[in-house]
Amino acid sequence: MSDPTTSSTPPLLFNRYRLLEKLGDGRLASVYHATDERLQRSVLLHVLRKDLSENENMRQRFVNEISANAQLSHSALLEVFDSGEVQDRPFMVTEYINGRPLYQQGPIAPEHVAGYIRQVASAVAVCQLRGLQHPPISSRNVFLVSDDRIEFLESWLTPPAEVPLDLAHYRAPELTEGQPPAPINAVYSLGLLLYEMLTGQRAVSGPTSAEVAQAHLNLRLSPITRVRPGIYLPALDNVIKRATVRYPEQRFPDAATFGDALEQVWRNLDVDTQRLPNLPATPLPQYFDVNTPAPAGSAQRAAAPRPAAPPPRQNLPPIRSAPQQAAPPTRHTAPCDGFVTDTALAAAGAAQCAG
Repeated sequence: MSDPTTSSTPPLLFNRYRLLEKLGDGRLASVYHATDERLQRSVLLHVLRKDLSENENMRQRFVNEISANAQLSHSALLEVFDSGEVQDRPFMVTEYINGRPLYQQGPIAPEHVAGYIRQVASAVAVCQLRGLQHPPISSRNVFLVSDDRIEFLESWLTPPAEVPLDLAHYRAPELTEGQPPAPINAVYSLGLLLYEMLTGQRAVSGPTSAEVAQAHLNLRLSPITRVRPGIYLPALDNVIKRATVRYPEQRFPDAATFGDALEQVWRNLDVDTQRLPNLPATPLPQYFDVNTPAPAGSAQRAAAPRPAAPPPRQNLPPIRSAPQQAAPPTRHTAPCDGFVTDTALAAAGAAQCAG
Protein backbone atom coordinates (compact mmCIF):
# COMPACT_ATOMS: atom_id res chain seq x y z
CA MET A 1 0.00 0.00 0.00
CA SER A 2 1.07 3.63 -0.36
CA ASP A 3 2.91 5.31 2.48
CA PRO A 4 0.23 6.85 4.76
CA THR A 5 2.70 9.39 6.09
CA THR A 6 2.95 11.30 2.81
CA SER A 7 1.30 14.70 2.74
CA SER A 8 -1.14 13.59 0.03
CA THR A 9 -2.48 10.64 2.00
CA PRO A 10 -4.49 11.17 5.20
CA PRO A 11 -3.58 8.85 8.08
CA LEU A 12 -5.28 5.46 8.32
CA LEU A 13 -5.99 3.79 11.66
CA PHE A 14 -6.64 0.04 12.00
CA ASN A 15 -6.79 -0.14 8.21
CA ARG A 16 -10.25 1.39 8.50
CA TYR A 17 -10.48 4.96 9.82
CA ARG A 18 -9.05 7.65 7.55
CA LEU A 19 -8.20 10.69 9.72
CA LEU A 20 -9.07 13.90 7.91
CA GLU A 21 -8.58 16.72 10.42
CA LYS A 22 -8.35 17.48 14.10
CA LEU A 23 -11.44 19.36 15.27
CA GLY A 24 -10.28 20.28 18.76
CA ASP A 25 -9.71 19.15 22.35
CA GLY A 26 -12.38 18.48 24.92
CA ARG A 27 -12.21 17.90 28.65
CA LEU A 28 -10.76 14.40 28.17
CA ALA A 29 -10.40 13.71 24.47
CA SER A 30 -8.96 15.07 21.26
CA VAL A 31 -11.57 14.82 18.51
CA TYR A 32 -10.91 14.09 14.84
CA HIS A 33 -13.09 14.06 11.75
CA ALA A 34 -12.52 10.73 10.03
CA THR A 35 -13.92 8.47 7.33
CA ASP A 36 -14.87 4.86 7.98
CA GLU A 37 -13.36 3.30 4.85
CA ARG A 38 -15.21 0.04 5.38
CA LEU A 39 -18.69 1.56 5.61
CA GLN A 40 -17.94 4.71 3.61
CA ARG A 41 -19.29 7.20 6.13
CA SER A 42 -18.01 10.14 8.14
CA VAL A 43 -17.33 9.52 11.83
CA LEU A 44 -15.82 11.25 14.84
CA LEU A 45 -12.76 9.72 16.51
CA HIS A 46 -12.36 10.65 20.19
CA VAL A 47 -8.97 9.70 21.69
CA LEU A 48 -7.70 10.41 25.19
CA ARG A 49 -5.66 13.61 25.15
CA LYS A 50 -1.90 13.09 25.03
CA ASP A 51 -1.33 15.24 28.11
CA LEU A 52 -3.66 12.95 30.09
CA SER A 53 -2.18 9.65 28.94
CA GLU A 54 -0.10 9.23 32.12
CA ASN A 55 -3.00 10.18 34.41
CA GLU A 56 -4.58 6.88 35.41
CA ASN A 57 -7.63 8.56 36.96
CA MET A 58 -8.40 10.51 33.78
CA ARG A 59 -7.75 7.46 31.65
CA GLN A 60 -10.17 5.35 33.67
CA ARG A 61 -12.77 8.11 33.63
CA PHE A 62 -12.63 8.23 29.84
CA VAL A 63 -12.90 4.44 29.61
CA ASN A 64 -15.94 4.56 31.90
CA GLU A 65 -17.53 7.28 29.78
CA ILE A 66 -17.01 5.23 26.63
CA SER A 67 -18.75 2.28 28.28
CA ALA A 68 -21.61 4.48 29.51
CA ASN A 69 -22.09 6.12 26.11
CA ALA A 70 -22.25 2.71 24.45
CA GLN A 71 -25.15 1.74 26.73
CA LEU A 72 -27.29 4.72 25.74
CA SER A 73 -29.65 5.00 22.80
CA HIS A 74 -31.21 8.41 22.19
CA SER A 75 -31.62 10.59 19.12
CA ALA A 76 -29.90 13.56 20.82
CA LEU A 77 -26.87 11.59 22.06
CA LEU A 78 -23.93 10.49 19.93
CA GLU A 79 -24.11 6.84 18.92
CA VAL A 80 -20.95 4.85 19.65
CA PHE A 81 -19.82 2.67 16.74
CA ASP A 82 -16.45 1.34 17.88
CA SER A 83 -13.77 1.64 20.57
CA GLY A 84 -10.26 0.47 21.33
CA GLU A 85 -6.79 1.51 22.41
CA VAL A 86 -3.67 2.72 20.67
CA GLN A 87 -0.41 3.18 22.61
CA ASP A 88 -2.42 2.61 25.80
CA ARG A 89 -4.67 5.53 24.92
CA PRO A 90 -8.37 4.62 24.72
CA PHE A 91 -10.49 5.93 21.89
CA MET A 92 -14.05 5.66 20.63
CA VAL A 93 -15.64 6.17 17.24
CA THR A 94 -19.05 7.85 17.10
CA GLU A 95 -21.48 9.19 14.55
CA TYR A 96 -20.43 12.39 12.83
CA ILE A 97 -22.36 15.62 13.27
CA ASN A 98 -22.22 18.84 11.31
CA GLY A 99 -23.82 21.71 13.17
CA ARG A 100 -23.34 24.83 15.24
CA PRO A 101 -23.50 25.17 19.03
CA LEU A 102 -26.54 27.05 20.30
CA TYR A 103 -24.46 29.72 22.00
CA GLN A 104 -23.66 31.04 18.52
CA GLN A 105 -27.33 31.35 17.60
CA GLY A 106 -28.40 34.29 19.78
CA PRO A 107 -32.12 34.43 20.69
CA ILE A 108 -34.02 31.51 19.17
CA ALA A 109 -37.58 31.72 17.87
CA PRO A 110 -40.06 30.41 20.46
CA GLU A 111 -41.46 28.03 17.84
CA HIS A 112 -38.16 26.13 17.99
CA VAL A 113 -37.12 26.57 21.61
CA ALA A 114 -39.61 24.18 23.19
CA GLY A 115 -38.57 21.39 20.84
CA TYR A 116 -34.84 21.95 21.32
CA ILE A 117 -34.90 22.14 25.11
CA ARG A 118 -37.18 19.14 25.43
CA GLN A 119 -34.74 17.06 23.37
CA VAL A 120 -31.99 18.01 25.82
CA ALA A 121 -34.25 17.27 28.80
CA SER A 122 -35.21 13.92 27.29
CA ALA A 123 -31.55 12.96 26.83
CA VAL A 124 -30.74 13.98 30.41
CA ALA A 125 -33.73 11.99 31.68
CA VAL A 126 -32.60 8.85 29.84
CA CYS A 127 -29.16 9.16 31.45
CA GLN A 128 -30.70 9.72 34.88
CA LEU A 129 -32.97 6.69 34.51
CA ARG A 130 -29.91 4.55 33.76
CA GLY A 131 -27.82 6.13 36.51
CA LEU A 132 -25.28 7.30 33.91
CA GLN A 133 -23.53 10.61 33.47
CA HIS A 134 -24.90 12.96 30.81
CA PRO A 135 -22.88 15.59 28.94
CA PRO A 136 -22.46 18.83 30.90
CA ILE A 137 -25.44 21.14 30.34
CA SER A 138 -24.30 24.21 28.42
CA SER A 139 -25.28 26.03 25.24
CA ARG A 140 -21.78 25.16 24.02
CA ASN A 141 -22.66 21.45 24.26
CA VAL A 142 -25.94 21.60 22.34
CA PHE A 143 -25.43 21.52 18.57
CA LEU A 144 -28.14 22.51 16.11
CA VAL A 145 -27.87 19.98 13.27
CA SER A 146 -31.17 20.77 11.49
CA ASP A 147 -34.17 23.06 11.89
CA ASP A 148 -35.82 20.67 14.32
CA ARG A 149 -33.02 18.47 15.70
CA ILE A 150 -30.15 18.95 18.14
CA GLU A 151 -27.26 16.82 19.37
CA PHE A 152 -26.24 16.97 23.03
CA LEU A 153 -22.54 16.20 23.50
CA GLU A 154 -19.36 17.38 25.14
CA SER A 155 -17.99 19.97 22.74
CA TRP A 156 -14.43 20.02 21.45
CA LEU A 157 -14.76 23.73 20.63
CA THR A 158 -14.36 24.94 24.22
CA PRO A 159 -10.69 24.93 25.31
CA PRO A 160 -10.25 22.70 28.37
CA ALA A 161 -9.03 25.66 30.45
CA GLU A 162 -12.34 27.47 29.80
CA VAL A 163 -14.63 24.58 30.72
CA PRO A 164 -14.91 25.37 34.49
CA LEU A 165 -16.02 28.96 33.78
CA ASP A 166 -18.46 27.80 31.11
CA LEU A 167 -20.12 25.22 33.35
CA ALA A 168 -20.30 27.64 36.28
CA HIS A 169 -23.00 29.53 34.36
CA TYR A 170 -25.32 26.54 34.91
CA ARG A 171 -24.20 25.43 38.36
CA ALA A 172 -27.02 24.90 40.85
CA PRO A 173 -26.58 27.03 43.99
CA GLU A 174 -26.81 24.06 46.36
CA LEU A 175 -23.63 22.64 44.81
CA THR A 176 -21.78 25.85 45.62
CA GLU A 177 -22.99 25.44 49.21
CA GLY A 178 -21.43 21.99 49.39
CA GLN A 179 -24.43 19.73 48.93
CA PRO A 180 -23.78 16.43 47.09
CA PRO A 181 -24.71 16.17 43.40
CA ALA A 182 -28.27 15.03 42.69
CA PRO A 183 -30.54 14.73 39.63
CA ILE A 184 -32.36 17.89 40.64
CA ASN A 185 -29.19 19.91 39.96
CA ALA A 186 -29.74 19.28 36.25
CA VAL A 187 -33.23 20.79 36.45
CA TYR A 188 -31.72 24.12 37.50
CA SER A 189 -29.23 23.92 34.63
CA LEU A 190 -31.99 23.09 32.14
CA GLY A 191 -34.02 26.07 33.31
CA LEU A 192 -31.09 28.41 32.72
CA LEU A 193 -30.44 26.85 29.31
CA LEU A 194 -34.09 27.45 28.39
CA TYR A 195 -33.79 31.08 29.51
CA GLU A 196 -30.63 31.52 27.44
CA MET A 197 -32.23 30.06 24.33
CA LEU A 198 -35.12 32.51 24.55
CA THR A 199 -33.16 35.64 25.48
CA GLY A 200 -29.81 35.08 23.79
CA GLN A 201 -27.97 35.87 27.01
CA ARG A 202 -26.81 33.96 30.06
CA ALA A 203 -28.38 34.66 33.40
CA VAL A 204 -25.09 35.50 35.14
CA SER A 205 -21.60 36.54 34.14
CA GLY A 206 -18.23 37.03 35.78
CA PRO A 207 -14.47 36.73 35.29
CA THR A 208 -13.99 33.52 37.28
CA SER A 209 -15.93 30.33 37.85
CA ALA A 210 -16.05 31.06 41.60
CA GLU A 211 -17.67 34.47 41.10
CA VAL A 212 -20.16 33.14 38.59
CA ALA A 213 -21.10 30.29 40.94
CA GLN A 214 -21.62 32.76 43.79
CA ALA A 215 -23.91 34.87 41.60
CA HIS A 216 -26.41 31.99 41.46
CA LEU A 217 -26.98 32.29 45.20
CA ASN A 218 -28.89 35.55 44.64
CA LEU A 219 -30.25 34.96 41.15
CA ARG A 220 -33.48 36.68 40.11
CA LEU A 221 -34.54 36.31 36.49
CA SER A 222 -36.59 38.92 34.65
CA PRO A 223 -39.65 37.71 32.70
CA ILE A 224 -38.91 36.87 29.08
CA THR A 225 -41.00 39.77 27.79
CA ARG A 226 -38.73 42.22 29.65
CA VAL A 227 -35.71 40.92 27.77
CA ARG A 228 -37.44 40.34 24.42
CA PRO A 229 -40.20 42.95 24.17
CA GLY A 230 -43.06 41.88 21.94
CA ILE A 231 -43.01 38.19 22.90
CA TYR A 232 -45.41 36.90 25.52
CA LEU A 233 -44.44 33.53 27.00
CA PRO A 234 -46.18 33.08 30.36
CA ALA A 235 -46.11 29.29 30.22
CA LEU A 236 -42.37 29.12 29.59
CA ASP A 237 -41.79 31.85 32.17
CA ASN A 238 -43.53 29.64 34.71
CA VAL A 239 -41.43 26.61 33.74
CA ILE A 240 -38.22 28.65 34.04
CA LYS A 241 -39.28 30.13 37.37
CA ARG A 242 -39.96 26.73 38.92
CA ALA A 243 -36.86 25.09 37.43
CA THR A 244 -34.52 27.82 38.74
CA VAL A 245 -36.05 28.44 42.15
CA ARG A 246 -33.42 28.82 44.86
CA TYR A 247 -34.43 25.79 46.93
CA PRO A 248 -34.18 22.36 45.24
CA GLU A 249 -37.29 20.92 46.90
CA GLN A 250 -39.42 23.55 45.13
CA ARG A 251 -38.21 22.64 41.63
CA PHE A 252 -39.33 19.93 39.26
CA PRO A 253 -37.91 16.78 40.87
CA ASP A 254 -35.99 15.56 37.81
CA ALA A 255 -35.41 16.10 34.11
CA ALA A 256 -38.31 13.81 33.17
CA THR A 257 -40.82 15.96 35.06
CA PHE A 258 -39.27 19.10 33.61
CA GLY A 259 -39.71 17.53 30.17
CA ASP A 260 -43.36 16.72 30.91
CA ALA A 261 -43.98 20.40 31.69
CA LEU A 262 -42.29 21.39 28.45
CA GLU A 263 -44.43 18.91 26.54
CA GLN A 264 -47.54 20.63 27.84
CA VAL A 265 -46.16 23.99 26.74
CA TRP A 266 -45.34 22.49 23.34
CA ARG A 267 -48.95 21.44 22.86
CA ASN A 268 -50.23 24.92 23.72
CA LEU A 269 -47.48 26.92 22.04
CA ASP A 270 -49.73 28.63 19.49
CA VAL A 271 -51.63 30.28 22.34
CA ASP A 272 -48.67 31.07 24.56
CA THR A 273 -46.53 32.82 21.95
CA GLN A 274 -48.98 35.50 20.87
CA ARG A 275 -47.39 38.77 19.77
CA LEU A 276 -47.69 41.97 21.80
CA PRO A 277 -47.39 45.50 20.35
CA ASN A 278 -43.80 46.64 20.01
CA LEU A 279 -42.71 48.49 23.14
CA PRO A 280 -39.59 50.55 23.77
CA ALA A 281 -36.88 48.53 25.48
CA THR A 282 -36.30 49.47 29.11
CA PRO A 283 -33.11 48.86 31.08
CA LEU A 284 -33.16 45.65 33.09
CA PRO A 285 -32.65 45.83 36.86
CA GLN A 286 -29.24 44.68 38.04
CA TYR A 287 -29.62 42.05 40.73
CA PHE A 288 -25.91 41.37 41.15
CA ASP A 289 -22.64 42.91 40.09
CA VAL A 290 -19.48 40.98 39.51
CA ASN A 291 -17.68 44.04 38.10
CA THR A 292 -16.92 42.57 34.74
CA PRO A 293 -18.24 42.88 31.20
CA ALA A 294 -20.47 40.04 30.09
CA PRO A 295 -18.83 37.35 27.94
CA ALA A 296 -18.91 37.80 24.19
CA GLY A 297 -22.33 36.95 22.84
CA SER A 298 -24.12 37.48 26.16
CA ALA A 299 -25.10 41.13 25.77
CA GLN A 300 -28.77 41.95 25.22
CA ARG A 301 -29.70 41.66 21.60
CA ALA A 302 -32.66 42.57 19.49
CA ALA A 303 -35.17 39.81 19.02
CA ALA A 304 -34.44 37.62 16.06
CA PRO A 305 -36.99 37.84 13.23
CA ARG A 306 -39.59 35.12 13.29
CA PRO A 307 -39.32 32.56 10.51
CA ALA A 308 -41.87 32.62 7.73
CA ALA A 309 -43.37 29.41 9.00
CA PRO A 310 -42.50 27.13 11.91
CA PRO A 311 -41.25 23.64 11.13
CA PRO A 312 -43.65 20.70 11.41
CA ARG A 313 -44.12 19.59 14.97
CA GLN A 314 -42.10 16.52 15.69
CA ASN A 315 -43.03 13.53 17.78
CA LEU A 316 -40.29 13.47 20.37
CA PRO A 317 -39.34 10.20 22.05
CA PRO A 318 -41.22 9.34 25.24
CA ILE A 319 -39.22 10.81 28.06
CA ARG A 320 -39.81 8.12 30.65
CA SER A 321 -39.28 5.01 28.58
CA ALA A 322 -36.11 3.08 29.22
CA PRO A 323 -33.72 3.14 26.24
CA GLN A 324 -33.04 0.01 24.25
CA GLN A 325 -29.85 -1.74 25.32
CA ALA A 326 -27.22 -1.05 22.68
CA ALA A 327 -24.73 -3.71 21.70
CA PRO A 328 -21.23 -3.02 23.07
CA PRO A 329 -18.88 -1.59 20.45
CA THR A 330 -16.10 -3.65 18.95
CA ARG A 331 -12.79 -3.08 20.72
CA HIS A 332 -9.36 -2.92 19.09
CA THR A 333 -6.03 -2.97 20.83
CA ALA A 334 -2.77 -2.30 19.06
CA PRO A 335 0.62 -0.77 19.85
CA CYS A 336 1.59 2.47 18.15
CA ASP A 337 4.25 5.16 18.52
CA GLY A 338 2.68 8.52 19.26
CA PHE A 339 -0.79 9.93 18.74
CA VAL A 340 -0.19 13.66 18.99
CA THR A 341 -0.41 15.26 15.55
CA ASP A 342 -1.78 14.15 12.22
CA THR A 343 1.77 13.16 11.25
CA ALA A 344 2.06 10.97 14.33
CA LEU A 345 -1.38 9.58 13.62
CA ALA A 346 -0.11 8.61 10.19
CA ALA A 347 2.62 6.58 11.87
CA ALA A 348 -0.05 4.96 14.01
CA GLY A 349 -2.04 4.10 10.91
CA ALA A 350 1.02 2.63 9.26
CA ALA A 351 1.68 0.46 12.31
CA GLN A 352 -1.87 -0.90 12.18
CA CYS A 353 -1.64 -1.67 8.47
CA ALA A 354 1.76 -3.33 8.85
CA GLY A 355 0.46 -5.45 11.70
